[in-house]
Amino acid sequence: DLQIFTRQLSTLLGSGIPILQSLEVLSQSQRSPGMSTAMKAMIADINQGRRFGEAMAEHPLVFDRFYVNMVKAGEESGNIDAILQRLAVYIEKAVKLKSQVKGALVYPIAILFVAFVVVAGLLIFVIPKFEQVFASSGMELPGLTKMVVSMSKAFVSYWWAIIGGIGGSIFLAINYYRTDEGKKTIDGIAIDIPCMGDLIEKSAVARFTRTLATLLGSGVSIMEALEISSKVTGNHVIENALLRAREEIAEGKSLTVPLQKEN
Repeated sequence: DLQIFTRQLSTLLGSGIPILQSLEVLSQSQRSPGMSTAMKAMIADINQGRRFGEAMAEHPLVFDRFYVNMVKAGEESGNIDAILQRLAVYIEKAVKLKSQVKGALVYPIAILFVAFVVVAGLLIFVIPKFEQVFASSGMELPGLTKMVVSMSKAFVSYWWAIIGGIGGSIFLAINYYRTDEGKKTIDGIAIDIPCMGDLIEKSAVARFTRTLATLLGSGVSIMEALEISSKVTGNHVIENALLRAREEIAEGKSLTVPLQKEN
């Protein structure tokens, strides 16, 4: 919805239609209740004399800080239609990258799920039958086989507790991740996971560089651009590294010097 709104608004403004009239036209064709409500409120604010960027900043759930700063930069430079066009392209690329990352993660997650189902099936249905065969033969079972049989018995008897424990662990992990300390810990572990960690790291860096390039190309200052773009990485470790780099740049150093210190 945001991408379509951005591209349509850019087209209208590029055609010479005033911002207020453009918003009124687009508000009539909005299907998203959130977008429609935000646009009507912006129209009222602009009618009262507020600037477009300021009116937009009142709706952070629809227009984030990055989007608002881009619009404000466009207002200052006088080429807001070009900035909106760049924003539309940015949103399209962001959605495409998110889709690619999800697609890359689907395969390993599916493999883990199938592996769990197969192992559970073996423990519940296959191992007990083997145990009966071994018991009837009177053979002394090896230690590893005894361990597998014990796992099978435990799973059959306490499957509800095991599944509940797994579900509870996932629930606790999600809630822990929502805390600052949890996000820092889990994000640090995530980028160290073999194969998957490299994908997470590269996608975070891709989001940062694309956002930084878009902001700088639109006239946003390097300090403001670094602070905003560090927030979109989605990884606490990389975000902190970029904020440390920003502090050194504020002291007069170039961008490359502090970034070289970070892994």
